[in-house]
Amino acid sequence: MDTSPDLSEAVDAIKNQQFERASNFLSRILEQDPEYLPAITTLWLQYRDMMIDEGTDAQRIEELLSKRARLLDRALALAPDDALVNAIHAWNLFEVERDLGPATAAMERAYRLQPG
Repeated sequence: MDTSPDLSEAVDAIKNQQFERASNFLSRILEQDPEYLPAITTLWLQYRDMMIDEGTDAQRIEELLSKRARLLDRALALAPDDALVNAIHAWNLFEVERDLGPATAAMERAYRLQPG
């Protein structure tokens, strides 16, 4: 499957901070290839940016948090030994769950997987 047109559009949208547009292209990529890890992790980050950009609408934040949780679960299942996936997991543990101990352990694991 050729995801390059959507990937090119997603990169362009990200560069222009068009988070909704980028997330649409990344979602289309994942429809074609549900295991494409770069799209999963980038979409997780786009949802985070959308939460920051869109403000404090509680319902929208809950929707984006739910989407992020599903993406993170998928990424961890596909690549439990990927440094970026573990760093995102650490970020999520700290930012969403406010659980510093496990967040620190996950970040240390990410560093061990890819030092420097």
